[in-house]
Amino acid sequence: MTVSKNDLVYNYAVMRCKESQFLALDPSDIITYRKRDFQIDVLVANGKEAQRKYKGAVVDHVSVDEIMLLLVKGGERVSPARPARTRL
Repeated sequence: MTVSKNDLVYNYAVMRCKESQFLALDPSDIITYRKRDFQIDVLVANGKEAQRKYKGAVVDHVSVDEIMLLLVKGGERVSPARPARTRL
């Protein structure tokens, strides 16, 4: 992953959604995700676009540290060859 710090801070965001909302997401929008007790945290590259596209989901801008934790510890990466829906 080669992205500038400014891009991470100002564009990347975490969508917090229910499983039914997660299943409706376009896999190309998902960078990584983490299933929690009552929600799924999904890292997206463009928070504003995600907010427009998925009106019912909560989109939070997060710190670089939180993004790195999601990527490194417990995050499940989605590859184009393997859609997100099959990973649950």
